[in-house]
Amino acid sequence: METREESRILLIVEDRVDVGRAFARYFRRHFESVLLAATPIEAEALLEGDPPPTHVLCDHWLGDEYPVGTVLLPRWRLHYPHLRRAVLVSGSEIEEIQPPEGVDAVFAKPADMAAICESLLVA
Repeated sequence: METREESRILLIVEDRVDVGRAFARYFRRHFESVLLAATPIEAEALLEGDPPPTHVLCDHWLGDEYPVGTVLLPRWRLHYPHLRRAVLVSGSEIEEIQPPEGVDAVFAKPADMAAICESLLVA
């Protein structure tokens, strides 16, 4: 049995419900729990939860009214030390997105799910 320190809880932050559900279906095979949030506000409520997410997969663009993922992920890594890994996905021109500190990897959409999973689960 895994201890709380060993458990893996993935938070997916994706404004498109269909894409979020597709990610969740795939990652449920690899994580003990998968949580979905459509906005940074929902994500932060889940990050404050118990047990808290240990990994986060965040879309880069969540809408005009929210900061982009390259702003959110570094902030969340500083504020939520229980996050072990943070990965960004983007439908934008991925070459233009340089991963800032606190972002472990950046992937383009359509997503290479196996590569994202491998990046998230790095020890």
